[in-house]
Amino acid sequence: MKIMNVNILLFLSTLCFVLFPEGAHALSFDGNTNVIFITIDGVRWQEFINNRPDKLLMHGDHAPIFKFLWDQKEKGNGVIVGNRHKKDRMTVSNIHNLSLPAYQSIFLGEATDCASNDCSSVSKETFLEKIKDELELDETQMGVFASWNRIGRAIEKTKGNIHSNIEFQKYIDPLYPNDEVFNWVNENQFKDVPLWHGSRFDKYTYALALRYLELHHPKFLYLSLVDSDEWGHLSDYYNYIQTLRQYDHWLEQLFERVKRIKGYGENTIIIVTTDHGRGKSRLLWPHHAAVIPSSKYVWMYLWDSNGVLSQMKKNGEIDLKKMEHNDIRPMIESFFNLN
Repeated sequence: MKIMNVNILLFLSTLCFVLFPEGAHALSFDGNTNVIFITIDGVRWQEFINNRPDKLLMHGDHAPIFKFLWDQKEKGNGVIVGNRHKKDRMTVSNIHNLSLPAYQSIFLGEATDCASNDCSSVSKETFLEKIKDELELDETQMGVFASWNRIGRAIEKTKGNIHSNIEFQKYIDPLYPNDEVFNWVNENQFKDVPLWHGSRFDKYTYALALRYLELHHPKFLYLSLVDSDEWGHLSDYYNYIQTLRQYDHWLEQLFERVKRIKGYGENTIIIVTTDHGRGKSRLLWPHHAAVIPSSKYVWMYLWDSNGVLSQMKKNGEIDLKKMEHNDIRPMIESFFNLN
């Protein structure tokens, strides 16, 4: 893997200084750290950072979109990366500004030569595989739940190495094979098929991930949602916005569940990000590609119940001028003391 990006070094060094003002040579977390990593596909920085619908695309609706996340940030429990209003930029690492190339960059920590959503699986070890192997996690300690069928080509080099449920797959839990929530999803996801192809509705993916969290308290959980991007490609801004508000509600529900798990929530970091942005104008907002430069801009949100992360800056935003998808891997590995 490439040397850690200088911006991540700055980020971690800053956090280390805040936590250990007397000085420390390396950022260190204890062995109890848990990470929940969430990607919501194709969400523009404009909707996340501005937290309001775009006036050029929707008239008369000024209600917040990510009300819970921004409320958490104001309370000191959230850290934001990618506020372009403050020249704090986060970008994709693969120049094609497409989903699968972006996800492969995230999980490998380096850009691949993938140039479409039809690439083959990654050929190197991902950070999921590294975490699983080095921490010796079993299928109740690391889980992946994804709506889009291409996610499997980004999360693992060796097929079947990571415990996952992707697109229209029945889920049989290793310890709770007859759980009522899992049975509900297995029964209904095939009857409730979306307008688009290649993914199931996020409500089923979310239900699986939330139940898995409640039952297993995993060391690492990855939740991948895609309805937002699908509505975007249909040029349906109304349903795109409503989906983002649903995500915010789901995140609030998930955060509350995490906090209620004694001995777990206080040691858990939640990361939310997106794979690519979209165009800026009424004509271009549904699209993303290398020929649409604005679609390279992304964002990230980090949360922990104790507000440790947000102490690095009073207003809850990391003071970085540039960050990329490639930087997510070393950051997450650092939370587990793997770097």
